[in-house]
Amino acid sequence: IGATLTLEGERQDEFSGRTVNIFDLRLTMNRPNPSREMGEHVLKFWVRNDEEAFRDVSFYQSPYVFELQDAETGQRINSLDFVNAGGEHHVKVNTTGPWKLDDSTIPEWLSFESLSGVGPTDVIARVANRNMTFNDLDKDVRLTTASLNPAVEEIIPAHQDEFVFKVIPDENLRGLSRVDENEYNVHIISSGPWELRLNDHESSYGADWLDVSILDDEDVYSSASACDTIITVRAREKNPDRNNDRQKNISVCSILHRDSGMDWGGHDHYDFDVVQERFRFEIQNSINDPS
Repeated sequence: IGATLTLEGERQDEFSGRTVNIFDLRLTMNRPNPSREMGEHVLKFWVRNDEEAFRDVSFYQSPYVFELQDAETGQRINSLDFVNAGGEHHVKVNTTGPWKLDDSTIPEWLSFESLSGVGPTDVIARVANRNMTFNDLDKDVRLTTASLNPAVEEIIPAHQDEFVFKVIPDENLRGLSRVDENEYNVHIISSGPWELRLNDHESSYGADWLDVSILDDEDVYSSASACDTIITVRAREKNPDRNNDRQKNISVCSILHRDSGMDWGGHDHYDFDVVQERFRFEIQNSINDPS
């Protein structure tokens, strides 16, 4: 703190009748308050040659402002969260002085329109590409002051959702009785477009015995976008084959992963068989054999 004391003049004290001096005290804060708490400074004034006569005067300095805000609402942001497909966040670095982003903490999937600035600054945080992995992407980004020593910092968690691809068939489809013509659900959840393909087994009797709700005359269905949907599967008729169970294979895959040409370790597709038991007609001898 810098201080200057200047004699401004004199006046007559109305109680004691003495002549008193009038001083002008000017305080200068030489640097910003590095704390995020209100700064308090206390000056003590004594009467010369009388240590018993003194007065404390408190001066307050505003806290150092340093936070990330939503550019539209002004609300504090504690993290940057992006959906699987990516997107943008319009944010404001609200600060008293210079600031900078530590580029060594910024992952390759995240970018910022500006990496440094002075005072309140609008910045666009952007994730340009879809997360094609089957895991969330997470990284702590470091935002610091550029002039204070020690520096004030904010750690901002950045997150992008995983690519979700799940196919959940009703377990009854793996072993239908020959007379079961009920509808059973297959739950499909995908962050992107997907394809369903119905495949025959050579041993199956009757080509069109299985009905899939999204298929018409074709054995392939392609979705145009992400979904969380339920399709139904049922046997159209009883199985007339006495010798063999009959099967159909249903294969569902993520179109984006298939077209990428990369190996995704089996997470990008799901195959299962729908099995209908063979026709059974058996006569059992119920007469006890005395021998």
